Amino acid sequence: MGFEVKGGNLNKEGHVVKNWKTRWFALSGGLLFYFKSSNETRPKGQIGLDNATIEEHNDYEGRTFVFTIHTLDKMFVIQAASANEKDDWIRAIKEGILMQRTGHRGKMLSSITKSTDQIRRTIERQRGLESYRSKIERGGEPDPSEITYEGLLREYTFDMHGHSISLDSGFFVEYAIGTSVNPTTTETDHFLAISLAPQGWKASLERPPLNMVFVLEASEQMKRLLAPGSSQTLFDFSKNTLLRILTQLREEDSFALVVFDHEVRVLIELERVGSSETLKEAMAEVKCQGGSDMTTALSVASSLLPPITKNEEHRIVILTCQKEIPNLEDFGFLANRISEKKKYLTILGMGILFENSFSQKISQIR
Repeated sequence: MGFEVKGGNLNKEGHVVKNWKTRWFALSGGLLFYFKSSNETRPKGQIGLDNATIEEHNDYEGRTFVFTIHTLDKMFVIQAASANEKDDWIRAIKEGILMQRTGHRGKMLSSITKSTDQIRRTIERQRGLESYRSKIERGGEPDPSEITYEGLLREYTFDMHGHSISLDSGFFVEYAIGTSVNPTTTETDHFLAISLAPQGWKASLERPPLNMVFVLEASEQMKRLLAPGSSQTLFDFSKNTLLRILTQLREEDSFALVVFDHEVRVLIELERVGSSETLKEAMAEVKCQGGSDMTTALSVASSLLPPITKNEEHRIVILTCQKEIPNLEDFGFLANRISEKKKYLTILGMGILFENSFSQKISQIR
């Protein structure tokens, strides 16, 4: 089966006979296996995460700590023993889903939470490092290529949500690694973040509930292919990007969807995050046509957000392939007004049509 990211006992409802049985679950790469017990080597079944979505339930037919995994043809009903266990499994499965959707098939290393010595020992076990160190000890000349990304990250990747390690000095170290597929080269890029902060500071960094408005371009240009030789259009890539973002939102967050070509339409009013099916169904009805009116789309998106409060955050995310905005002055003025109201604006350029000249103009808006 390969490297196991997460394993443990969970209760599973049968598909045919609706009874509940305890199964040993093991998450590995993009597959969630389940066994009769932890001693078994042959799984009773597996769940592919390529096109899966996950949903948690406060009350499922009188049972608590239940979540469901939806694939293209089945629904799997699973119950954890506690709220913390349920949250841990949902987080790990969402990361597996995200990695499958971004094309990354790497493996994650979790459970490094005790001390810096554990991190050192774990990293030293990575491919290439032992050879690298032994060559130094023998007085030889080591090959730096032995500790490239292929050496450090091909076998293991740190948990996407990161870990915190408490130090006796009153500080804590937090580290996380992320992966992202470059839409032009289709290669996987790797990102590592390490931070040092005083104890108690981490709680102040927790973000409040988020109100997010997705603004999706559906002009004729979005029918173009993502890159030469690609079978995916810019619009397809944009829709998949929105679904990936949605998996990172929490149940207390809300989202809305605005679509624009030469006209602007609100497909989803601001609502709490739930199943991704609502977003999928809304985007399935959209046809790419006509021109592009991004300025009006931004204005409509801003109007969907309620007045800001201290305990929430507002964000507008525009997905576009435009390299020029005809009325850039109006767009810049509107963007400034939105910023003054503490609403954050992010523009995601889709594919190779989003050129540096446009990025530079946007970055100069104040």
